[in-house]
Amino acid sequence: MDKLSEEKEIIKIEKKLLKNFEDSFVTEIRGMTPTQLEERIVAFTKAAQENITAKKEDEALEQARKVVNSLNAPYSEFQRKNSEKMRFISLVLQEKTE
Repeated sequence: MDKLSEEKEIIKIEKKLLKNFEDSFVTEIRGMTPTQLEERIVAFTKAAQENITAKKEDEALEQARKVVNSLNAPYSEFQRKNSEKMRFISLVLQEKTE
């Protein structure tokens, strides 16, 4: 990523953070040294991993997923079959018009 693109991305993210009332976070990060920033990245990475682990271990979430998948199954199956049939029709049409 070039310097200009990085600067644009920084501005975009900073505006979003400020819009969500994260002023103190932006100020704190802007005032950190490179070493402090690297430490913060490590801390955020660990927190993200802990969140992923907690999500995987959440029984209620897993049960909800199963319910959603069960309710969604007929629609997904229809869509899969419909897409397959449309592709077949398209290929036969292409074959007949060549």
